[in-house]
Order: sequence, then C-alpha cells, then structure tokens
Amino acid sequence: MNVKQEIALKEMQHKLVWQSFEDAQTIAEDNGYFLRVVSEDGNDYIYTMNYQEGRLNVKLDSGIVTDVVFFG
Repeated sequence: MNVKQEIALKEMQHKLVWQSFEDAQTIAEDNGYFLRVVSEDGNDYIYTMNYQEGRLNVKLDSGIVTDVVFFG
C-alpha cells in the first residue's frame, strides 16, 4: 500500500467505523468506494485476495462497522 492509499484508508476508517452497514455503504459510495464484508459477528469469511480498485474490506458486529481492514 502506498502513502496515498494509507491516508485514504485512515480517512475512511474515521468516517465508517461505528456506522451501520447501510450508512457505511452510502458514505463509501459517496466517496467513490464500495464495501466487502470480510468478518461478521466474529466469523471470518473466506475471500479472494485479488486487488480491486475502490473496494474497502470491513468487519461488522451486529450490523455495525467495527473496522476497515484494507483496500482491495
């Protein structure tokens, strides 16, 4: 991850964490991103490691975003 991506990730973490998944989706889309859930209620999902521009990987707990893990 380059410096620009790291800064963008931190900004999106600040905007998305503690939002409902639905609100987080809207915020992400308004900022040019889309979300993929990689963990929900402590259950990690199997997912591909292919890079996809604009994708943010998030963890949920009871429908609330608790972490933005990485781009791609």
